[in-house]
Amino acid sequence: MKKAVYIALVCLIFCKLCACGIRETANNESSTESREEKSMVSNESVETSKEVENKRIIVNFEKMKGIWVSQYDMADVYCKDGVQRSKADYVSLVKTIISNIKTLGFNTVIYQIRPFGDSMYQSEYYTPSKFVTGKYGRDFRYDAVEIFVGEAKSRGLSVHAWINPMRLMTAEEISLAGDGNILKRWYNEGKLPEVNGRLYLDVSRKEARDLIVNGAVEAITKYDFDGLHMDDYFYPTSDPAFDRTAFSQSGYNDLNKYRIDSLNALVSSLYKAVKEVDERLIFGISPAGNLKTVVKTYYADVYEWCAEEGYLDYILPQVYFGLKHGSCPFVQTVKDWAGIITNGRTKLYVGMTLGKAVSGSQGNIDVYAVTEEGKNEWINNKNVIKQCVEFLESYTKAEGYCFFCYQYFYNPVTGRANEFAKDEVEAFLPVMNDSGA
Repeated sequence: MKKAVYIALVCLIFCKLCACGIRETANNESSTESREEKSMVSNESVETSKEVENKRIIVNFEKMKGIWVSQYDMADVYCKDGVQRSKADYVSLVKTIISNIKTLGFNTVIYQIRPFGDSMYQSEYYTPSKFVTGKYGRDFRYDAVEIFVGEAKSRGLSVHAWINPMRLMTAEEISLAGDGNILKRWYNEGKLPEVNGRLYLDVSRKEARDLIVNGAVEAITKYDFDGLHMDDYFYPTSDPAFDRTAFSQSGYNDLNKYRIDSLNALVSSLYKAVKEVDERLIFGISPAGNLKTVVKTYYADVYEWCAEEGYLDYILPQVYFGLKHGSCPFVQTVKDWAGIITNGRTKLYVGMTLGKAVSGSQGNIDVYAVTEEGKNEWINNKNVIKQCVEFLESYTKAEGYCFFCYQYFYNPVTGRANEFAKDEVEAFLPVMNDSGA
């Protein structure tokens, strides 16, 4: 039935285009199209019926209004009392989450599927996540990812698969994985460096990069995702011990360049892999927001990614700062990020968080904001996010934004609004929802 409806929709669009003698583009405006229709048409070229029949519907909006849904948002949705919930219970909770996201006015969900070298779905490469099963080593009772993605797509939302590339489980947790698990084998072979009690992949090793790419391709092929998203957990340390042996055998004499090149190789490989699955899928990264330190601290060469082809469709820096922040004020930080995009095609989306609003409502200062005015900004004001959104709506170089995270808006289980973010949310939502798609 879905296939028949989809073919009928495509044929209708195709006939309309032929009658008008034009081809829809991403910039074409139509007062009669719904948001969902616009997003689907803008990513389609005119194709034969057979070609269209073999492709899924991919929805990505001209302006992203996104929300991150993390493993911590979903932990109590997946599990109750340490055990995966019944399917009926889970479906009910997911329906409420998606309904709330839709009602808030968001059009895109960035959904965590791989936080610690584990998987929220049955994977050939990664062990089932404890966030879904309640404990590493247990099997899934049903496909929670399929339900979440299906419910979101049925409401016209775009959904991107969110992965952490390098961060893994602890040694104790990885011991619970099945004996065939590749990460468990690599740990036993001494191939997983450990930092502060947590294991990491060393992406200077091609086999590690291949694992990340294979897992990403698996996810975007298995489910009806609209893109792939990677966040800011890159190199966790500058300590040379992290990759000393591999570096000594690499032929490099500059550790910084070695790590930067290794991460660049991963990013370009992911981009290529995503486009090979379907060129309409989009790939983006959300690095830490301080542009002054992101390369030096994490070896994430955002300048290269935003200047050259073959890396990203969008960059989404986590500009988790107030307007009065002493070292990274919001407006100037956004402008600085816009300034590094020189390839003419990478989009700038801006990451924001209600976390500091929640903290400020409880009387906590922003300890890293440098100045006294900045430290108290979230305590003294309840419209900081509103002012940030107003700026972004007027700043043509920013083409969207994304909020961390769902639990700052609603309790994922009870569905109750977060009382500590209430004032900020009520202030900025009208601005966001008056701006159009």
